Amino acid sequence: MAQQNRSKLSLPLALLAVLAMGGFFYALFLFSEPTEVTIAEEEGEQQAIILGMSAFADQVENLVIDEQRVQLDNVVVAAVTGPSLFWFNLPDESPFLVRLELELMEAGVTVEVEDVVTLTGRVHELSDQVLDQWMAVGVLPDEGARGMAETASHYLLADDVQLQVPEEMQEAADDAGDDTDDGEDG
Repeated sequence: MAQQNRSKLSLPLALLAVLAMGGFFYALFLFSEPTEVTIAEEEGEQQAIILGMSAFADQVENLVIDEQRVQLDNVVVAAVTGPSLFWFNLPDESPFLVRLELELMEAGVTVEVEDVVTLTGRVHELSDQVLDQWMAVGVLPDEGARGMAETASHYLLADDVQLQVPEEMQEAADDAGDDTDDGEDG
């Protein structure tokens, strides 16, 4: 007889459990507040990671894949191939190609051999198609420059170049400024 009572109650108890769970979820739906998900949008330029020359040389492939902006300080210009192309040496003395973005060229940014600069930009792979484009728009001035550029596998497309003034010149400029100030005072 106890067995019979248990089987009679099992169906109504199961239905009651389902209704209770449904009511619970309905109450959650009514009383819960919607969750706002905010997505941070990039404001302006992506922050550049500052790398030393050795770290840069070791991570060139990853920088291409990640499209990460990088900043290199105290880069010595080793050679200039054209108005918007120049080279610097990695720690193993292998040359690395740099191309100035169009905006820098239009702004009149130029570098000379032995200039010390801070470079910011992204690393890209160098392909025949890129070289063809550079030839077409005059980035490469002639076939000789193209031949030099073909030796590179990657290049840094610089979106910012800051010329670093040697300390002696900075001190001389500061001294000249002090002399001018002294002359105006008395």
